[in-house]
Amino acid sequence: MIRDILDDLLAFAAKSIPPDQILETKKYYQKETGEIFEDDKSYNTRMALFLEWYLFDNYVTEKSKTVLEVLIDENRETWPSEKLEIIQSIAETIQGLFIVKTIKDKEVKVLNLFTDDAYIVQEKESRLIFRKNDLFQGRIIFFEEQYYFTGNYCFHPKPTHKYIKPQILKEKKINNKIN
Repeated sequence: MIRDILDDLLAFAAKSIPPDQILETKKYYQKETGEIFEDDKSYNTRMALFLEWYLFDNYVTEKSKTVLEVLIDENRETWPSEKLEIIQSIAETIQGLFIVKTIKDKEVKVLNLFTDDAYIVQEKESRLIFRKNDLFQGRIIFFEEQYYFTGNYCFHPKPTHKYIKPQILKEKKINNKIN
């Protein structure tokens, strides 16, 4: 159900936002993350990650809100109250770098490496997608009193873990000094 809601929301956003605005933002995103070519094997995955970023993390500068927050504001009067509640609840996401701790048939326990918060996330295909100690970037949504993944992941190969984990520790130290 949550994936259907997300798919509908992304389709609505794509129709509601001027194409030139999306293209301009895509250029910025590609400048930061690397160019996306249609013949890449990872094209669909990278485009899905772009659309998630665009909706949940990209701020409309003049409004100081994310694209999703702007869409909610602009459609507050026309969306049914149930739909509005659902979309407002998924507007708050947890985007992070996670490590898999345990895997069960329909759920996975992950640890956010930046915050040390643990989450039990509903995923009916957890045993197909994850392995213990997988390190991946992902996004979690809280919906109907449970956590769910959006379904778009960026897994980091085992050999890179020895480079990533020390960087996370550095970031945490910097953040602790700031806070």
